[in-house]
Amino acid sequence: MQHPEATIVCYRYQAWATDLDCELVWQFVQRHGGYLSIRNDCIDYFVPVKYQVLFALAFPELARQYNLDLV
Repeated sequence: MQHPEATIVCYRYQAWATDLDCELVWQFVQRHGGYLSIRNDCIDYFVPVKYQVLFALAFPELARQYNLDLV
């Protein structure tokens, strides 16, 4: 059985792991029709798959969360 392709991909921001400004990431995500989920110790950013490459190039320090992708 073939798995469907993800339409929204998830990247995780953890303040202790990077000096990146989480507001800059949110601006990108919001501008491209994504959203975020604030957790106790991190922020998960959800980006439409068509912007995944651009997002990954802009924020390489964020950790990809394959298990949170949406189909």
